[in-house]
Amino acid sequence: MFLFALALGCNGKGGTYPLEAFDDAQNYSFSSTISATPSTIGPGNATMDWSGLTTDLLGRDIDPATQVVDIQIVRYESKTVEELLEAINSDSLAQSWVSGYVSYVNDSGATSAEIDDFDFLGTPISADEEIFAGPSYLYNVADPEVVGYRGLGFFVVDEASSEHTVAITPDSADLSYTVDISGAERIPVGEADSHYADWTLLTTDSSGSEIRLADLDQLMLGHYTQDISELEAEFLDIESLADEMYLQDISGLPGFELYDLVSEAGEPFGGFTPDGTWLIALRCTTCINPAPPFLGVFEYQE
Repeated sequence: MFLFALALGCNGKGGTYPLEAFDDAQNYSFSSTISATPSTIGPGNATMDWSGLTTDLLGRDIDPATQVVDIQIVRYESKTVEELLEAINSDSLAQSWVSGYVSYVNDSGATSAEIDDFDFLGTPISADEEIFAGPSYLYNVADPEVVGYRGLGFFVVDEASSEHTVAITPDSADLSYTVDISGAERIPVGEADSHYADWTLLTTDSSGSEIRLADLDQLMLGHYTQDISELEAEFLDIESLADEMYLQDISGLPGFELYDLVSEAGEPFGGFTPDGTWLIALRCTTCINPAPPFLGVFEYQE
């Protein structure tokens, strides 16, 4: 999810020109649907096998041995897979529904692990006590270096099943989406001594739902040679397409001074330019949906 605000210097650099807080009308529109068919296994211990996960949920190439770092299994006692998918797609998955949780950290280049090798916040678990018929189980895999889940899926337990492997593959779940960046109002920006981004006035996210400002934890500012229509066509690769990219942890912050941004290469942000396309996004890196809640386009003012 993304949020953001900016203001414009009236007569070029000189004084500190206050920026106007971001407006909902400056946010892009995004809708997505995740679909999945659950695997069926027998109760008790099973193998989670991600050796076939060679492309992730967004269609990007992935090395299952080195880029699947965290594997989580979440048990929902009173929800069907269909209900969970509906909640994911409407961004209404509730923590109170969770009845169990285990995870596995892949620090050895593995491509599979038994559920008995998972743990609960460092405490060993028994799959016989965690995996049983009745609940729905959501699993996801992640890489701390990449925003969003690399893969996800579901499994259910059938007492009569002799299957004890859950194969995590590119077909475990499918993501389809529509995006509209061009229809949003532009964020005016020009030369100024200060470019303070303020997202406190945002009320809705890119899907039109109430935005959860407390979930926003990363700001992304990027410069692109592509125009808006090209960026819409390759939206899921929007980070890798940038020729300038600045990322900043904004957890718990109401705003951020953009001149304090530093690129991964250690280059400070030097200000906006009239060439190309400048985008700003406010993300939720812990959310299932990889799309930023807020994303805006700057329009340079001479």
